[in-house]
Amino acid sequence: MRRLLGSLAGFALGTLAVLLLLEGALRLLRFPTASTMVDRTVGVRWRPGASYRWNLEGFSQGRINAAGWRDRDYAIEKPESTYRVLVLGDSYVQGMEVPLDSTFHKRLERAFAARARPGRRVEVMALGRGGFGTTDELLTYRRWGRAYDPDLVLLVFVLNDWADNVPWPGTGWTRPYLVLDGDSLRLDTTFVSTGRFRRLQWLSWWKEHSSLANLAATSLQTMRARTRPTVMEQGLTKAGGWHTSWNFDRSPAADSVPAMRLTARILGRLADEVRRDGHRFLLVTTGTCEIEAVEFLAERAADPNFDPDKTVRFLEETAHRYDFEVLHTAPVYRRWYAAGGPRPAYGEGRRYGHWNSLGHSLAARTLFDFLAPGIPGLELPPGPDSARARPASQFGQSQPNVPPVSSP
Repeated sequence: MRRLLGSLAGFALGTLAVLLLLEGALRLLRFPTASTMVDRTVGVRWRPGASYRWNLEGFSQGRINAAGWRDRDYAIEKPESTYRVLVLGDSYVQGMEVPLDSTFHKRLERAFAARARPGRRVEVMALGRGGFGTTDELLTYRRWGRAYDPDLVLLVFVLNDWADNVPWPGTGWTRPYLVLDGDSLRLDTTFVSTGRFRRLQWLSWWKEHSSLANLAATSLQTMRARTRPTVMEQGLTKAGGWHTSWNFDRSPAADSVPAMRLTARILGRLADEVRRDGHRFLLVTTGTCEIEAVEFLAERAADPNFDPDKTVRFLEETAHRYDFEVLHTAPVYRRWYAAGGPRPAYGEGRRYGHWNSLGHSLAARTLFDFLAPGIPGLELPPGPDSARARPASQFGQSQPNVPPVSSP
């Protein structure tokens, strides 16, 4: 018995020594610990101060700020004579595909700084996280954004956001959801009491403190996603995929209607809370190649079921119902594609691709033209007030309601 116990103890000590050596080697190679953490408010978020290196699409590296967002640090208290813009959104706001200074919000901040009168300042701060839906963005405003006392809250809406607002089978209930309860919205946070969430908390601690644990967990997750992808990872509910059927078919897919109506209610709630706080709210919509690129629009032109502007029309109706502003960026990118400019997004030949540096530049310029006339303390050249959004039913591929776009 003693011999057996001695053998087990020797094996355990040997295993521990090997693990410590591997941990030390990974640290010497600068392999990071986890950059994310589980969170009781939004499920998963960036870990404050964590380093990151991104090469899944494009490339960037840096450090998450002290508040847990991919941006520079900002003081909670707004400085005097400062106009503050708070940007909410998902991976398009996070912008991991390009260096931080190349993101649209940092470009926008520099553009405002170049036009600011002496003593005036404009801050553009981003609270974005890949995978966020409209519920997460509302909760982010409540939990973190409101404290910054923004003058303008800008929400970037992407065409897959509908699906992030409803639970899907096989996704693992690890995020909050707003659900309709009669005529009201009720916040469902039961995910925090699930065994899955508790296991993720335990695993998160190990990943945060061990490079080896982070490497092992990341490798296993990658293997699982390739061999057994979830419904959301596949992006499918039927052969055509939910993204296409929800956004581009002329007749709304039956399973999309509840999600779209729920999302409209959440947008209305967020706009109302921002206004009650005394701030301005703006919804900015982004598209994908299916509604921007000339070749894809031409490819689908003969399809009687294809409606590239269905989503933006719905969002126009939502904005009218809940009385908030909306700006659509698709016309800008349509004009750019039609002029034969370089592609503003990653993923040559793919239907999905985040903005590259050019795409962020076009977004920043569009936002500047729209917002600058309404921001105090800016010196603007004489000319038209700004590019204003118009109903999606008036959109045209060759005549979008935007100023001429030149090469950045």
